[in-house]
Parts: sequence; structure tokens; C-alpha cells
Amino acid sequence: MTAWTGVAHAAPPATCQGTTTNQAELDAKVDAALAQFRERMKNAGVTLADPDVKAAYDALIQSLRSQYAAMANSSPTTATIRTRLTEAINDIVNRAQKIAIAQAEFNALQIDILNHRVRNAVNQAMAAYKAGTGTVEDLRRIQQTMVAAADAAKAELPELSELRARLNARIDELIARGSVLASELEPLDKDVSATSAKLWSHVLELHTLASIKTETDWVRSKTSISDHVALVNNPPNLVDIQKRLFRILDGLKAKVEAGTLSQAEFDALKKEITAFAREALK
Repeated sequence: MTAWTGVAHAAPPATCQGTTTNQAELDAKVDAALAQFRERMKNAGVTLADPDVKAAYDALIQSLRSQYAAMANSSPTTATIRTRLTEAINDIVNRAQKIAIAQAEFNALQIDILNHRVRNAVNQAMAAYKAGTGTVEDLRRIQQTMVAAADAAKAELPELSELRARLNARIDELIARGSVLASELEPLDKDVSATSAKLWSHVLELHTLASIKTETDWVRSKTSISDHVALVNNPPNLVDIQKRLFRILDGLKAKVEAGTLSQAEFDALKKEITAFAREALK
């Protein structure tokens, strides 16, 4: 198994794009597989040599092959998302051989899966409306995925509830109007993407202060920033902010390793991330 680099090298092909109903069924399989994986991995010393653990691992990896097909041309792409999630799962499995994995890490994995599910729903709806086949069900699916993501992350980032309210209000407006242009959904995609940077920086803070140490948290913090910058076509102002944020994150990581990190430094990071998200949505 490889460490999570955050860069896609290979990923399984999609098994099914599916209708809205079929996608909901595929999502349910992922959720069930994640719950089983979480149960099997809760104790220290577990390995894939245990048939039950291996079965749970395989079911989760296999179920993710049905996910994020609508992100093929977005940032991150379908392949990148699946590969990152697989590497995050592998990271948990590798470390579980020696330590008990904190429940907060499984929560973060669930949030990661659900957060990308929101953007996939938005992209799926955009593609449908661009093709002239969009329906109210496509829009309702965005709302449903956003509710699930916000509920899962309410402890990590209460602001997701505000995002959920904004998305719901905008979608209700589009449904009431009765006509939708694919371009009108693009701001929703960017809003979710920009908010992800705030989410993962806060998860990083919570985990670090709780002495949860995993490379996955640092990678998520960086990739959520770079993904958004790429999504909006790398404007110079955001590229410069990205570089500054990466320097800050690298400095924080060095201080964590040296045992000299303070809360004040995380407070400074939050200000920078908030400024990034605000600039990213202009």
C-alpha cells in the first residue's frame, strides 16, 4: 500500500453513471461499506490478514468505483478523487496495525466522501442541463447531498450549515422559476469548493490539538486549496495566496514535529484561509 500523496496515478473506471435513483443506491452501498470498515478497524493490531477486515476493506474500495463519475472534467477529477480516498483508506489500514485509529479519522473520511459527493451532484446536474435533460430530481439531489455533508461535518465546521442554507435557497429559487441554465449552477460548485479549504484546515487543527498525527490531514488541507485554484483557472491572485498558504502549512507541520506549535499559529492560519475563501468567491 502507498502513502497518500494527493496525486492521482491510477483509478478504477466507473462502473455506472446511473440515474438519480441508481446513484442514490450506489451512495447507500458506499455508506454501508464505510460503516462496516469502521467497525472492523476500530481496534489496534488489525490487519488485512483477517478475512473479515479484508472483506470490509475490499467492499469499501469497490463501492468507491461507482462514485464521482460526473467529476471527470472538473478539479479534482474523478480519478484523482478515487485515488486520494483509496490512499487515505490505505493510510488508516497501515497505521491500524500498530495503533487504534481515532474515531475522528473515520469521521474525516466520511466527510471527505460526502463532500465530494456534493460537488459530483452539482456537476451531474450541470451536465444534464447542458444536454437539455436536467430535471428537478437533479437539483433535489444537490440539496440531499449537501444536507448529508453538512450534518456529518457540523462539529468540524458549523459554517457548512450556512452553505447548505444558501444552496437550498438558490435551488428552491431555480425550481420555482421553472427554467435552469447549466451556467447558473457553476457558482454552487465554486462555493462548495472554496468552503472545503476552510473545512480541512479546521479538521487539521482539531486533529493536531488532539494529538492525531497523520499525513492525510496535511494533504487534504493542501489539495483542497490547490483544487479550488485549478477549478477557477489559476488566477494570479489566488496562485499567490496558495503559495503563501502552503508556506504556512509547511511551517506549521515543522513546528508540530518539533513540538513547538501554538494555538495562536492556527488562529493565524484560519484568518488566511478565510481570506482565501472570500477572495476565491469573487
